[in-house]
Amino acid sequence: MINLMETPKQIVAVQLKGEISAEDIARIAKTVEEALSAHGRIGLVVDFTQFVDATEQAIRDDMRFEFGMLEHMKKLAGVAIVTDKKWMGMLMRYAGHLMPSIDL
Repeated sequence: MINLMETPKQIVAVQLKGEISAEDIARIAKTVEEALSAHGRIGLVVDFTQFVDATEQAIRDDMRFEFGMLEHMKKLAGVAIVTDKKWMGMLMRYAGHLMPSIDL
């Protein structure tokens, strides 16, 4: 499940809770795409503190979405990842070498 948090319109903030489904990923993708369309440049905050797992289809859809976002990286003013999970922190540190706009 996801929770879209209240933020200024040019910031998309998502809290991941429990198990994430393909429908959750579709909702996140739609929200990000709409914000980019409306504002041109956005900030993204993803809170993983209550994340437990994701379905196989959600993982596939998320990878497809994220690879599709590579062409829009310059439109992301910044990406903040909130986590208390050691493995996520390590993954984001490695990803930060590829995408310097990520803050952990």
